[in-house]
Amino acid sequence: MSKSVSSFLLVRSMTKSEKRYFRLYSHLQSGSKMYRLMFDLFDRSDSLEEAFEVFSRQCPGTQPETTVKYLYTNLLECLLHLRGAKDIQHRIFETISTADILFERGLYEEAFRELNHAKKQAELHRQDVLQLLIRQTELRYRRLRNFGTLDEKTLVGKQIRIIDLIKRIRSKHWHNQLYDILKFRFLRQGYVRSAQEQQKLNDLLLHELNLVANGPSRHFETEELHALFQATYFLSVGNYPAALRHYRGLIRRFEEKRTHDPIAPTHYRQALEGILDTLLAVGLYDEIPYFTAKLNADQPDAPEMALADSARIYWYNSLALLHTGRLEEAVRWRKRFEEALFHKIHLLGLAMQLRLFLHDAVLWLFTDRLNEARKALRKIWASGKLLSGFPDYRTARLVNLLLLAESGDYDRVLSETTALRRAMRGDKGQPQYAMEKLLFRFVQAYPLPFDRTSRLRLWTKLEPQVRNIQADRYERSLLVLCDFPVWIQSRLTNTPVAELLKRSAARTFS
Repeated sequence: MSKSVSSFLLVRSMTKSEKRYFRLYSHLQSGSKMYRLMFDLFDRSDSLEEAFEVFSRQCPGTQPETTVKYLYTNLLECLLHLRGAKDIQHRIFETISTADILFERGLYEEAFRELNHAKKQAELHRQDVLQLLIRQTELRYRRLRNFGTLDEKTLVGKQIRIIDLIKRIRSKHWHNQLYDILKFRFLRQGYVRSAQEQQKLNDLLLHELNLVANGPSRHFETEELHALFQATYFLSVGNYPAALRHYRGLIRRFEEKRTHDPIAPTHYRQALEGILDTLLAVGLYDEIPYFTAKLNADQPDAPEMALADSARIYWYNSLALLHTGRLEEAVRWRKRFEEALFHKIHLLGLAMQLRLFLHDAVLWLFTDRLNEARKALRKIWASGKLLSGFPDYRTARLVNLLLLAESGDYDRVLSETTALRRAMRGDKGQPQYAMEKLLFRFVQAYPLPFDRTSRLRLWTKLEPQVRNIQADRYERSLLVLCDFPVWIQSRLTNTPVAELLKRSAARTFS
């Protein structure tokens, strides 16, 4: 990603207070303020190309790329300075650096005072790696001063504390490793289908239980990982009630802990989002409202976070309605968020904007509002290349392919199919899905046969491939955003999309 695109994304992701602070921050600097002009243009332009065009007219002879590089540097400096006031890790690092400066200048008592303050903050916020760094720094100071008045018992106690911290960090690493392996297998291979697969999972489970039983004293982070591991294991073996019990227990522990211990709001939301993404992936749509209600009840002080929560609540619940065939209910759900969310959509991060525009397109496509679906996609294309780096953009192009075929624009269907195939061959970062190959084959059949018999004959040819895709967990990530197989079956068998979606949701747990 170029500096120009990165800078544009940074500006568009900034909150009102961050933008206000940047303007004040830039006023304090001397020299040319062209980067301020570029900042303002980025802030009010719909695309990078539009901002560059206006800049070139107002500052002829000035290279916009050079100004952007300077803007990028100043943006990061400003945001880092702002983050320092909020981010506990940043504050602890600053305190350690302060202690280093004081120690180098012979102010030993003040240096140890700063380290003690950093140590208390690291302990309070469960920053084990920083605790280790602080305690090792303290011992280094003592060593350089020939241990001063420190007695041997105290020295050994400090060393033992470092060893305990290393054990705890190592234990958390092993928990993370086992959870990552289990989650990877679940996402790539899906549910257990044989005794051999069950045995492999059981081996992981025994390792994890042994780690819990024999590891160092339990902490919230290891309890959280243990709950996530257990829930993912039970999902893998098809025991959904047990998985949900662990997820709900984890959220309860979060809520209990937050009443007397500092937990970053983002940490809580990340846990909820992880759970919601998993529920979507396995098709447990009826459980989604329970977890989105937790976001609704949290009521953050910052308006930006409240808007982001509103977007999450809308998106997850709307997907649940969509995948269970309650399409008109999903349309009514969207109307509820028209004022509170969609009129402020430009204040959200670009990834969420793309997600909402794409979901709109799919919702209107599935309810036969094709003009509305095209309008939703045009909002994506209006951003130029800004959204093209996000994974969901590829799905948006596939939805657009269906709309082009439905509108009878077969020349563009051919050119877009060729462009997509070329882009996929050159995109080493993303896999090629069987669903994409099926979709290319399907749109090439347009115009679809008029008579029912010919359409059913085409469906008979495509049905085995469709069923394989629906059964493949690897393909599921693409179908969460848009159930392409359901659309293909609906068009070829003349069955309503809503009815097929209901059958698909029921078949998940049959």
